[in-house]
Amino acid sequence: MAYGLLGGVVMALIVFVVVLDSRPDLSVWHLADLDEEFTRDSEVDSFEQYLALEDRLFRQLDALVYDEVSRGPGNSINRYSRGSRADPDRWPVNWNRTFQLAHEAPRAVVL
Repeated sequence: MAYGLLGGVVMALIVFVVVLDSRPDLSVWHLADLDEEFTRDSEVDSFEQYLALEDRLFRQLDALVYDEVSRGPGNSINRYSRGSRADPDRWPVNWNRTFQLAHEAPRAVVL
């Protein structure tokens, strides 16, 4: 009885490892090393500097991810495929970018 239980556990473990090993590799957007992200160590002292850092980050994202992802029917809903239905640049405003809601007489600010 104990050997049968041990054999079942070993077999389940083998099946588990085979299933995990057969998964597809990570995509380029999982592996891209974007080093222009804002961190507490970033030397950013103003909103304009933050926007400049964000612009460098998005240029890096374009070069390391968007330029590597193919276009076409297979990627029609892929967020990182240019022109896809999920591409934020196909809309009038890219809401993934920082934006400012200006008011003539603000009473408070949020960043």
